[in-house]
Amino acid sequence: MESIHHVIRQLDQESISLYNRLRSIEYDLYFVEEVSCKYYPSLPLVANLRCGAWYHPQFDEFVHFKSSDGHRGQWQLSLKRLNLQLIPLLIQHGACLLVDSTKKGRTLPDSYSRTIPIWCAVINRVACTLKGIKIRDKYLEQGMISVLMENDTNACEKESNGDDVWDCTLYCPPTTVPEQEYDQIHSILEDRVCCLLRSGFDLSILKKLEKPIRPFWVTPVDIEFVHEDVVKDNGYLSVVCLSASKPLNIEKREFFTYIQGAGDDEEMWSMGLTAKLFWENKREILDAPTMIDCDDVVRNVVDRENGGVENAQITVLTIHNKEAMIANASTFQIGGTKLFIGNKFASVAPWCFEQYDAVINCCTACEVPNQLASSSYIQLNIPIGKRHKRELENQLCEVLKFTRRHLHLNHTILIACDTGFDRAPTVAVGIMAAFYNQKLSKVNWEHVDAEESVQSVVIPHLNKADFARCLQFISMTEPQACPSRHNMKKLNSFFLSNDVPQAVWQG
Repeated sequence: MESIHHVIRQLDQESISLYNRLRSIEYDLYFVEEVSCKYYPSLPLVANLRCGAWYHPQFDEFVHFKSSDGHRGQWQLSLKRLNLQLIPLLIQHGACLLVDSTKKGRTLPDSYSRTIPIWCAVINRVACTLKGIKIRDKYLEQGMISVLMENDTNACEKESNGDDVWDCTLYCPPTTVPEQEYDQIHSILEDRVCCLLRSGFDLSILKKLEKPIRPFWVTPVDIEFVHEDVVKDNGYLSVVCLSASKPLNIEKREFFTYIQGAGDDEEMWSMGLTAKLFWENKREILDAPTMIDCDDVVRNVVDRENGGVENAQITVLTIHNKEAMIANASTFQIGGTKLFIGNKFASVAPWCFEQYDAVINCCTACEVPNQLASSSYIQLNIPIGKRHKRELENQLCEVLKFTRRHLHLNHTILIACDTGFDRAPTVAVGIMAAFYNQKLSKVNWEHVDAEESVQSVVIPHLNKADFARCLQFISMTEPQACPSRHNMKKLNSFFLSNDVPQAVWQG
């Protein structure tokens, strides 16, 4: 008879098996497609990053509602992840189908049961403030149980004097949020509203809302749930939160071991495979005869996508392969600015100068070797993750002077890191907060002097909200651009804890 220790160890190995995870994701796709095609055929499909992106081959939009923002005692409306890109989609279609998953035998992730309900309630209240509409809170009128079980259509009403009234109630799934916690969340809503109104964000898009936003929930264990005709005609802009996985944790199937929330924590198991690559090569990957063969196929798929650059690594040999570097390069422009963010392949000289006038490469020399510093190229050598201590802070002064000089020349500037989602957006946030105006539409030059080779900028009075505002501006274009807390703290330390040298602003 097998020991308990052996059984647990085998289950652990199966839970991190690439083959089992991909088979589980494919299995969950059938439920996502059934719900999408049968019940909500006209609704746009939205992925909640990062886990949700694995559960369908084609999404109309991406958002990032983190479960940790909704954890007990946190209950945050993150200014780093305000997800305003969802608003135009809701206005256009009246509702959307949001896809995510969770693990450990739970029915809903905290992002669904807490983070999104908080977001809906706060956004509704802010919209009412901006539009001059009165707020109705059914919880204060009726209590929690009746509120959560309600499914009426009294979202927008008019008082006898003609004033508009919106339902801004906090709606949470009654099976996952106990009454005491609901009361605690409700008590902090006004604080979250005030923080957003004071943040300096451009919230003008909220004035276009004609109805309040409300979440609904769909899971594989539901016998009945709200259908599309009800969702689109219930007086609300509806966010239908679809949880893709069955709450089973781990379960043996005929050809694989089912893993709930298999798409979660992809850095632990994906071997460089992305959701996009998986769906493009699904049959080749899943037709592998064994788990080991599946791993080999995935390596080949990843290497093939990287143009033969093994495991997406740039070496002293592959760096001279122009076709591979260009094929793997990925960039995006930050609004209408001269700033671009890209991955490490986009930063390789001399080919980067075919598209950009100046490059700020955040990668180490191990990640992108043989790059020579010049008046148009600077390499910061910032290690990935938390391994760097003061590398970012120590070089920000030179980075800002470098950037100001090129902005004055009206140059395009690429800021790059390994993926373009962490270190590069961090540096971009610092640049935008330092040099751009409140609307982030143009550089805040102090004056124009034809005799000066470099112009001076107005010295800003920065706070954390300015960094959050700049990051939200970036994430409106690329939702996956999400700097780590560690890196954002480095910005706070440089700009807020010390006097920034005058040479940053003037020259």
